[in-house]
Amino acid sequence: MITAEGVYSERDFEGRKSKQLDIPVSLEGKEMVYTPKMSEGKKLVEAFGPETADWVGRRFTCHIVKTKLYGQVKNLLEIEPIIDQKI
Repeated sequence: MITAEGVYSERDFEGRKSKQLDIPVSLEGKEMVYTPKMSEGKKLVEAFGPETADWVGRRFTCHIVKTKLYGQVKNLLEIEPIIDQKI
């Protein structure tokens, strides 16, 4: 469940600066921060709207997908927003 409004932070990756969205979430009582890749962020915007403050209390399902990135197999988190519920 999304527990607070998302915050944009600037990150440096291999000499390039980029903005990333950090979303506070709770999973089985554990607080953590989810940083979606662009395609997953677009899913959240399409489902819940552009204002991350409106996402608080919303839920999404997630699963791990293996993909090849930069020549290495990586585990990525893919999500699916649950549109009908807000807690």
